[in-house]
Amino acid sequence: MQKWADEVGDQSYTWPQILPYYQKSTNYTPPNTQLRLANATAPCDEGAFTAGSGPLHVSYPNYANPLGTFYPAAFESVGLQALPNGVNAGKLIGYSYPTVTEDPRYETRSSSESSFLQLALATTKLTVYTRTMVEKIIFSSSGRHGKACASGVIVKAANESFTLTANKEVILSAGAVQSPQLLMVSGIGPKATLQKFNIPVVANRPGVGQNLQDNPLICMSIQKSTMFIAADIFSRTILLSLCRYTSSARRSGRAISRESDWSFDKPG
Repeated sequence: MQKWADEVGDQSYTWPQILPYYQKSTNYTPPNTQLRLANATAPCDEGAFTAGSGPLHVSYPNYANPLGTFYPAAFESVGLQALPNGVNAGKLIGYSYPTVTEDPRYETRSSSESSFLQLALATTKLTVYTRTMVEKIIFSSSGRHGKACASGVIVKAANESFTLTANKEVILSAGAVQSPQLLMVSGIGPKATLQKFNIPVVANRPGVGQNLQDNPLICMSIQKSTMFIAADIFSRTILLSLCRYTSSARRSGRAISRESDWSFDKPG
């Protein structure tokens, strides 16, 4: 995050500045040791959260895949150590069961809709336009130093286009693909691309719509007559394959096995 803050010249993106907002948003519940497998104990990383402060539930599943109980031996065989405080305490080199956004009372996903949106609908005058697509962001010259400032959006519903004007600000949160797409059709992006499609240039930003990268997905299937042998071979094989891949590609970072609930990080 420090790198991102330096790249955009805005230190409000640094981790110490962002952390309070994460803590403000979450409602952490420790793992239920009575329901999880005895050999699938998850860390209790309360130090990373402010208890009961936000609408987004963060916890651990009550179910742990039995296959995942073989993973610690595989992790340690390649030199990784357990993270006693989990993956949210600032140290990532090691392995741990990761937290998930789940309401532990019902074991249902705590999504942006079920947490933030429902709370806002119940406590504010928020208006939601359903079946409505944003076509373009409107800019005016009312920003600082006469620069363009987003002042509203043009939307379309039931084949009719109309304008919504912002009183304060426009927040663009349309995902990794639609966010840059909206910026570009609104005039923010690589100048040559915008001119090619006769889009008036509001701001020449060569990086918009470029350099999208996705994470690799590695699937392995091993058929064995004995489950325990298969699980042991599988866990060690997939882990070693991932480590060798990241090493050969000179990459580092997090790998997550959703099927076995594990998260691990290796140094580059």
